[in-house]
Amino acid sequence: MALPPLASVCYSTNTNEDHNRLQVLCKRLKKMCQADQPDSQLMDALVATALTDDRAAAHWLVNHAEDPSLVSGNCRVYYLLLCPANELEARFDEFWTAYRGARDWTPPMDYMPHVPVVQPFEAQAHQLLDVYHAFNTVSRGFADRCPAADFQLTLPPVDLTANPLRLSLQLCEPTVETMLKELAAVFVKMLADKFVPAVPVRPPYRAALCEGFMQSQQYQVEQEAMHHFAVNPDSRRVAVGTPADTVWQLRLYSRDVRQRNDLTGETHAVYRMRSECLPADDDGFIQLAYSSGDLVALVAPTEPGIAPADVTAWALGLNCDTGQLGHFRPAMLEAQRVPCSSAWTLHKVANIGCTLPSSPLGNSASSSCWASFSRQSSMCVDECASATGAGCSGSGGSSGSRGYCGANGSAGTHCPMNAANRLSCTPSGVPLPPSDTSGSSDSMPPSPKPVGKSKSLVSFFLSERPPRQLHVMRHGERMDTTVGFHWYNKAFDSKGVFANRFDLNIPEVLPTRPVEDFDRDTPLTLIGQFVSHQMGEALARAGVRYTYAYSSPALRCVQTAHHLLQGAGQFRLSVRIEPMLNEFPHDHDDQAQMPRFMSPTELRSAGYNVDKDYQPHSTLEGFDRRNSPEKYQQRVRRVLKKILDSTRKRGGNILVVGHRTTIEFCPIILMGYKSYVKRVCIPYNAMLCLDERPKKGTWVLANQPSAAFSCNEHCRFDGSSLASPV
Repeated sequence: MALPPLASVCYSTNTNEDHNRLQVLCKRLKKMCQADQPDSQLMDALVATALTDDRAAAHWLVNHAEDPSLVSGNCRVYYLLLCPANELEARFDEFWTAYRGARDWTPPMDYMPHVPVVQPFEAQAHQLLDVYHAFNTVSRGFADRCPAADFQLTLPPVDLTANPLRLSLQLCEPTVETMLKELAAVFVKMLADKFVPAVPVRPPYRAALCEGFMQSQQYQVEQEAMHHFAVNPDSRRVAVGTPADTVWQLRLYSRDVRQRNDLTGETHAVYRMRSECLPADDDGFIQLAYSSGDLVALVAPTEPGIAPADVTAWALGLNCDTGQLGHFRPAMLEAQRVPCSSAWTLHKVANIGCTLPSSPLGNSASSSCWASFSRQSSMCVDECASATGAGCSGSGGSSGSRGYCGANGSAGTHCPMNAANRLSCTPSGVPLPPSDTSGSSDSMPPSPKPVGKSKSLVSFFLSERPPRQLHVMRHGERMDTTVGFHWYNKAFDSKGVFANRFDLNIPEVLPTRPVEDFDRDTPLTLIGQFVSHQMGEALARAGVRYTYAYSSPALRCVQTAHHLLQGAGQFRLSVRIEPMLNEFPHDHDDQAQMPRFMSPTELRSAGYNVDKDYQPHSTLEGFDRRNSPEKYQQRVRRVLKKILDSTRKRGGNILVVGHRTTIEFCPIILMGYKSYVKRVCIPYNAMLCLDERPKKGTWVLANQPSAAFSCNEHCRFDGSSLASPV
C-alpha cells in the first residue's frame, strides 16, 4: 500500500488518508522493531510523532526505552486552538520579549499565541483517528464560514477585581463568536460519540497576553500592549493590516499527560538543556540523564534531605525527550527556560476565515504552516513540496511547539530549538530562511501601522528609518588571567576529560575541544558568564533590542555575546562571527601559533547560538601576526565599514563583541580621531555606545543605556599563611 504524501499529514482533512497512513506505518514499524514489542507501545510512538514516519516512531521508541509510562500505558492531552499567523503572531512575540525583559516570565509565554476553542481533553492512543476525524469535519465545515475581515480584535480594559490581573485580546465580531461556538459544539459532539469527553470554551474568545502584574503596573502594561498591537485608543481595536497579513489557523496539538500537575492544574515549566548529563544514582538520589537540546519539565522542587547538597538548586524533572524522571538543576546557566508548548506535538493545521487553500496539495501554496522539531527526528511538514518542489527549513523561536515533520518522510538530524520552532512559507511558496540562523532579531518591530488616515504620517513611517545605535563591548572575565595561565593542565586529566574544578570560578561545563586549544583561546569564567547575562537583562529592561550581533572568533567573545543575548531574552538572534575582529597580538612573537578558534558549527554544537550559515566579510587567511597597531586599525576599519554598510537598509541596533583594542580604536575609526592614545582602563564587559547621524553619515558618542557592573577583585586565600612566622 502506497504511503500518502507526507505534506498531507498536517493539512489533509481526509480521514481515509489518515486511516491508510496509520495502517501502513503500523506494518512498517512492526517490521523494524522487535517481535515482542507490544502493539500499544507502537501506537504510542506513532501518536507521539503525529503519524510522520516509521523511522521517527522507531527513534522515539529507542529514546523512550526506559520510559515507565510505556509499561503502564498513558493517554495524551489534546488542544484545539485558533492561532494567528504572520504579522499578528510576530506582534505577540515582540510584546512578550519586551515584557519579559522589563519584568519576568508570564504564564501566556508558555504557549504560542492562541484563542482556545475547546478545553484540553484526554484521549487514548487508539482514539487518534476519532480525534482526527472530528478535526477534519469541523475544518472542512467551518473553514470559510467567516471572511478574514471579520477576525477583528479588541483590547478590553483590565478587570481590577480579578486575581491575578490579566490582559488579553478579544475576538469582537459576533459572526466569528457564533462560528467558533458552533465549531466547538460539533467537535465536542463527535468526540462524545466516540467516548472522548471534551468541554467547549465559552465566549468571549480571548488570546492571553500577560497576567500576574501588579495593579500599579496596569497602566504601563496596557500602554505597552497598545503600542505593540497598534490599538486605536478610542475604539480599542487592533490594527491587523490586510487579510493577507494575518492568517488564522485551527491547530490540533497534543502533549504528554505528565507535563501538567493534575491537582493544581498548573503546567510544569520547561527548560532546554544546553549540556549533557549522564545518569547517576547516589543512595536513591537519581540524577536525570539528558543530552544537549533535550527538554526537561520541572515537576516539583526536591524535598529537603533528599539531595546530597544544594537542596534549593535541585528539582525533580521529566525529560520530555526520553520520558524519564530524575533530579536536575534548573537554575544552572546550561538550563534555558522555554515555552511549555515547545514539548508539544503538532498534528493538524487548517486555515480558517480565508479563501486560501489550507492544503499544500493545491496549485497555490499561499498559507503559512508551523511545524517543529524534536531531538529524535527533525522531519518537517513540507508545505510546498508537492506544489512547488521547494523544500522547507525550520527554526527555533519563543512561542511554538514541537512536532515531527520531514520531506519525503526521511529522518533527519536534530535542529536546535529555541522557543517557537516554526516553518514559514511565503505566499509564493518559497520558504523563508530560518530565524535562528539568519542573524536577524526576533524582536525587531515591524513598520508601525498608524490608526489615522493621514497620508503624510503613513509616508513618514514607510520612508523614515530610525537612527542606528552601535554597541561595542569588550568580552567578559577571561579564564587564564583570573584562574591561572595554565589552568587547563590542572583541570583536565591525561585523557582530556574535565575532571578537576579546582576553582569555583571555572564553569561546570566547558566546550568539547582539544585541551591545548584553550591555551590561546581561553573561555570565560563563571563570573564572566554571569556578568554578561546580567548586562543583557539590564539592556532589555532599558528597552534595548538588537537587530544584529557580531563577535570576534575568540571563544570568550562568542560566549559574552551569547550570554548577553540570552539575558536580554533574544533567544533567536544568532551571533555572526567576523574573524578579523580578532585582537591585535601584543607578544610580537614570530614563532607563536595563531589560536585554533572553534568553527561556527563547533560553537553551535557546543550550545552557543551562532549563525553557522553566515558568510563573514573577512577571513584569517594570510593574517600576519606581526601586524602593527596601524594595520590592526585598518582591518578593523574595513570590517566595521562592511558591517555598517550591510545593515544600513534595515537599521536597528548593532552589537559588536570584541576586545579591549576594539573599543580603543573605535573613536579613531568611526569618529575621526587622529591618533590612538591609551587614556583609560577598559574593564571587562565595558561598552562603548555610538549613535548614528544618518544625514551627516557620522557617529557620535552616546550614554550607556543601562548601568555598569562593578565588583572588587577576589583571589584565593590560604589560611595557613596567617600562622607563618614573620
